[in-house]
Amino acid sequence: MNERSEMINEKHMLVMKRRSRLVTFRVSAEEHDALMRSCVASGARSIADFARASVLHTAQRMDSPTATLSGDLTTLSKSLGELDASLSEIRKRIRGVLGMPMESNGGNGNDNRARSQRAGE
Repeated sequence: MNERSEMINEKHMLVMKRRSRLVTFRVSAEEHDALMRSCVASGARSIADFARASVLHTAQRMDSPTATLSGDLTTLSKSLGELDASLSEIRKRIRGVLGMPMESNGGNGNDNRARSQRAGE
């Protein structure tokens, strides 16, 4: 779900809730114009609806940024590990098909690079 549809869904959910608290803040003429443009672009009914949805969305994201980042990094690390294992297996199969000897260092190509560097010295 993209950010705009989340804001629209939040807007529809908030309409059903009774609002009894008031938050007020001042903006410059330029900030008001920017809010108006963003409001129109998002399809919000009013600047108040747009500001409410934006502020609540930002507050919600700030509640757990570390957990989300940590989860994303864990998922990425796991995926990279799986990709590395798959590439190693593919490398072994290609070497087998081509009749090339298996590399002694786990197949990462460092032996060949070291030999090339020594040959160039």
